[in-house]
Amino acid sequence: MQITQLNVYPVKSARGLTLSETAISAEGLPGDRRAMLVDPSGQFITQRELPAIATLNVAPEAGGYRLSIEGKGDVLALPSSSRLDVTVWKSTVDAALASDEANRTLSQWLGQEMKLAFFDDQSKRLANAEWTGNETPVTFADGYQILVATTASLDALNADMTAHGEDSVGMERFRPNIVLETDDAWVEDRWAAIEINGIRFDLVKPCTRLHHDHPGPEDWFA
Repeated sequence: MQITQLNVYPVKSARGLTLSETAISAEGLPGDRRAMLVDPSGQFITQRELPAIATLNVAPEAGGYRLSIEGKGDVLALPSSSRLDVTVWKSTVDAALASDEANRTLSQWLGQEMKLAFFDDQSKRLANAEWTGNETPVTFADGYQILVATTASLDALNADMTAHGEDSVGMERFRPNIVLETDDAWVEDRWAAIEINGIRFDLVKPCTRLHHDHPGPEDWFA
């Protein structure tokens, strides 16, 4: 078993970045899901509600992000002094907001009013202790710090989809942080923990991923 991919998703639901190596902290992989789009009330917005977020490119720059959509230009989004209590699932988080200019640009690109919220040093959030058993910090991920996926399980899923006349999907659809090469499908369902380079990862809960009835990110520009 070896790692075949390391990924971070700096802005929740936007396009991710593939890494060759990474550090790790109690909150997960540095730079992962440190920002998210919210509506004016602070409620988080994802591809579930707005599939076009999948077209948003993200590049870290100057303590913020250079954001772009093909054919629409780019904008530098930096945290400002403005703050807002934002909601991600059942958690409320004190977050910094991007500038008005960046928020206006994102709203125009994506067709509805929104703001970009940053998880910074003042922001605090804990994962669900029902599964972790203790106070475990997490950023804007759906639930936990790291999502692990395996190649054999994706192969098995695609074989089943093809057998039922559906198109296969790529690993990027599941937005994992760590992808492991495995021989047996669904073996991860039996794992309680794994160890990578001397670091123990407790696998506290399976992750359900919603099937989006829209083209994949690679198809949005077709």
